[in-house]
Amino acid sequence: MRPIGAECSLVLEIAGMSVALPFAEETLRVELVVEEREPLLGMAIPVCLTMPHAETAGCVVTRVGRVALLALLHACLGTAELPVHVPETRGMFATTFRLAKRFDGFPEFNLVADRGVERVRYSALKARGFELRGHVGEALYFRLDVAGCEAAASFDEMPELVEEEHFYFERGSVVVDGVSMDGVYEFALTVGTGLQRYAGGRTRNGKKTVTFTLHTPLEESVADLLERPSHVVDLGFSLLSTFPEPHHAPGFCIHCEDMVLRKEQKEPDSPDELCSPYMFVGRGGVSANVVREEVVA
Repeated sequence: MRPIGAECSLVLEIAGMSVALPFAEETLRVELVVEEREPLLGMAIPVCLTMPHAETAGCVVTRVGRVALLALLHACLGTAELPVHVPETRGMFATTFRLAKRFDGFPEFNLVADRGVERVRYSALKARGFELRGHVGEALYFRLDVAGCEAAASFDEMPELVEEEHFYFERGSVVVDGVSMDGVYEFALTVGTGLQRYAGGRTRNGKKTVTFTLHTPLEESVADLLERPSHVVDLGFSLLSTFPEPHHAPGFCIHCEDMVLRKEQKEPDSPDELCSPYMFVGRGGVSANVVREEVVA
């Protein structure tokens, strides 16, 4: 199915599952990459250029629903623990994902793009990183940055898109050091997995990066954060639909440890002027916890 508002139909294939991504856009492309190998230190040997190698690069942007979320987090954070039953929630389960310490912890996956005039499968991809972005009162958007091998035409059937609610960002969803940040109207969490890919498909671990940017009016409670060396940032999200018992509604949260506030806002020239955003840079771990419904036999 090709939903209204989508640039193309996209399917994520991972761990034996095929998940249609809702309302997706993509900039996937195949390009030639030439690797430069540095000479030995102190030796007057010119740089060696390897043979060109076709490689996939680009990103996918999609809304975040319950079905696609688990697959996306598995691809981007690498390791997934076994589901753990949450007591007294009548068939609710929680799955925890953590940013993998080693590159080997990140699984390979495929993306199938149906652009109407062509259908292409991008195989053996791995996540270079992701960005989760939200504006208050609106649905969350997830950007998946990928790198992988050459693509090929696909003639397989595309799975139907599951109609479901999407997660959204509401006021008070950002918690810093245990204090709810009610004034946040926009945020962006950007995570780099540290993937460094070379010609021939070789990979190695690089530096993992975590950046959290929040847009909020200048307040004393926020300004006080500048005096502390480290912070814990928690983001919590719920579904667009309303449940009879909100505390039983499926949701998910992201936990960022040891975040350092690097950018201070400037004083506004007028009360109506919006301030520049605050930016936190992570030195610790990142984890995500997804609570979902399951049928209990």
